[in-house]
Amino acid sequence: VTTLDLPGEVTVDETRIAHVVPRLAGVITNVLKTEGDRVRKGELLAVLESRELAEAKSAYLASGQRLQFARVRLEREEVLWRKKISAEQEYLEAKRAFDEAELSQRLTAQKLIVLGVPADTLSGLATAPAEGMARYDIRAPLDGVVIARNVTVGESVTADEDIFTVGDLSSIWVDITVYARDLGAVREGQQATISSTDLGTEVTGRIGYIGPLVGQETRAATARIVLPNPGGR
Repeated sequence: VTTLDLPGEVTVDETRIAHVVPRLAGVITNVLKTEGDRVRKGELLAVLESRELAEAKSAYLASGQRLQFARVRLEREEVLWRKKISAEQEYLEAKRAFDEAELSQRLTAQKLIVLGVPADTLSGLATAPAEGMARYDIRAPLDGVVIARNVTVGESVTADEDIFTVGDLSSIWVDITVYARDLGAVREGQQATISSTDLGTEVTGRIGYIGPLVGQETRAATARIVLPNPGGR
């Protein structure tokens, strides 16, 4: 049996981490979570006030009014045309206007959905309080822990700004540095013991991945072990 004592680092499992961006430019009006807080998927992290969102909602409501007007006109023109009171051309013109209004509403609805407004809430926009038109809720994309918070109340943010990082710490990575001279003794599937002097504990796992050699001077590769992390230790 060959025993190697190699340095390693405990890191977040990058397949279980999410960087939260607002999707909209605006001003942060409330921050409810900070580093270390546990969150559930869908839980409110912060509130943003966005002029872009208010304008998009207004466009959707206006398109709905135009669609309703076009529907009434089309129904009236169809009755008149069938009774031969008005020309077919007027009916066809009303039909074209209705189709355009319907397309406009569909496009404005899709824009809101892309911006993060739930589709099932669109029907209630017409009766929603006016002061809520610009409000945008920023929610946790997964269950986990807030690893980083990069925003404060009153701060202006861009649509693609990284304002929160949320990680699911139920499993973690241990990245071990394996030097070129030791690579012959290390292989995927091999059992490894991880010892933490800070925690005063040892755990055992298996190497699931060995990366290529990197670094002109160190000539080292990374061996990765995925460990369960009950209780977030």
